[in-house]
Amino acid sequence: MTDSEMRATVQATFMMLQRLIVEVADSKGEQGMAWIDGFRDSLTSEMKKVEELQKRRHDVERAATSRMLIEGVAFMAKRELEKQRSSSKS
Repeated sequence: MTDSEMRATVQATFMMLQRLIVEVADSKGEQGMAWIDGFRDSLTSEMKKVEELQKRRHDVERAATSRMLIEGVAFMAKRELEKQRSSSKS
């Protein structure tokens, strides 16, 4: 896979994840934003457990990147949910 194909794959994956998170959060109604926060926190916690179970040496850069991606997708999903809700009220 070329670099541009890899970037396109990652971008498409993020977009799909964001869309899925927004759809689930929207179905939660007023609890949607809190659900996104809980989902993000749960993923971060699960990531830490997996690293401990694998007994790999702690890779600070990998862990920081994983957390950054989780936080970024959650942030984008919350922003999109807010935008959808504000446009539906107009």
